[in-house]
Amino acid sequence: GHDAMKPFDGSTRQVLRAGAAVLLVLLVLAIITTTCFPPRPLLSAPASPSYVFNASQPGNFNSIKFLTFNVYGPFSGSSDVQERLEDLVRYAEKYDVIAMQEVFTMSVFGIVIWGYQRWLVDKMREEGFSYHVMPPDPWFGQNAGLLVVSRFPLTEAAWVPYTDWSGIDLWTWKGSIFADIQISEHLSRLKIGNTHLQCGKGKPLLSVQPRNWWLLGFEALFFHLSSYVVNSCGIYTRSVRQSQVSEFTRFARESVGLKLEGQYLSCGRCNLGGILLVGDFNIDARHQPEAYVAANRSLSPLEDILLAEQISSGQATSFTGRNATDMIGFESLDYAWFSSVRNHQLVNSTYAYVKGSAKVFGLKAFQEKYGVGDNKLISDHLALEFQIKPMVT
Repeated sequence: GHDAMKPFDGSTRQVLRAGAAVLLVLLVLAIITTTCFPPRPLLSAPASPSYVFNASQPGNFNSIKFLTFNVYGPFSGSSDVQERLEDLVRYAEKYDVIAMQEVFTMSVFGIVIWGYQRWLVDKMREEGFSYHVMPPDPWFGQNAGLLVVSRFPLTEAAWVPYTDWSGIDLWTWKGSIFADIQISEHLSRLKIGNTHLQCGKGKPLLSVQPRNWWLLGFEALFFHLSSYVVNSCGIYTRSVRQSQVSEFTRFARESVGLKLEGQYLSCGRCNLGGILLVGDFNIDARHQPEAYVAANRSLSPLEDILLAEQISSGQATSFTGRNATDMIGFESLDYAWFSSVRNHQLVNSTYAYVKGSAKVFGLKAFQEKYGVGDNKLISDHLALEFQIKPMVT
């Protein structure tokens, strides 16, 4: 009778140990293959353009309406994801380009076992968003959760996996996606980058540098796993975020030959009329000013649209007034840096920010039963909308 009470015998323990060893090997292989040999982003478009401006008639232009928004859709820790995304689709009709974060998929051994990313792409296509770009799915874990849908053609798609991460993001393949928006064949392209940086407040540790798994091996494994144990979102998250900002900005510049000449950006081998970098940076501008200053310095001379708007209108005098609302939390707000806000920072700019168009708000759930928080929103994050206008003379 007592023997039956034993949870495991010797052979069972050996099987469990062997299984754990196999899973560890598979995880290491997933890390190496996904990091060393990153696949290309997924870019989709119809056979023929379905929505373009007629640029043959100067002056006959509408502004392009953008939305950037974290939809709150992780594999673990959220609920009613499909219902909330259905509500987002209902809000989508007023926009031309939507950049989203946390539209995650979950993969095991290269097979997607969970996620609404492709479902959402199909729903957005029904609403007229014929073009999209999203990151590849990893061999194991969550993908980056990024998605850009557009009524305009998207070209030159790129996926940039980050080389540093910490804590719970060990299981999420964070990075950034890029694409060029082709408004019209008569206009230069508008480059958009979308990212979601390392989560968690963490502690600053400036000595931590970007780490490559295939070079540092067990040392990197020790740092990342130990940070996961100590803090659910990592203890080095501020430093990780800053390294990710640097990678995000570096690719945006180097991929198209951007050079900083004085206070302006020149583009030696591209046909760009504007550069727009958006996403969830997990940075609290008001309560973590040093983190915001560091990010802003990396992204300069691009300007934070909301901050520039607030400074111009007298609502803020510096970065400390950047976050305009206490509705949810200061880290739950997307950012947008652009090349032509108050001044044209890109030589030969053909796009400009529409003054007064920036707005921070919560998207209300259509049914309270699946609404998030006391305000019954469709996400635990706020949305940022703004407009950009082609300049034609």
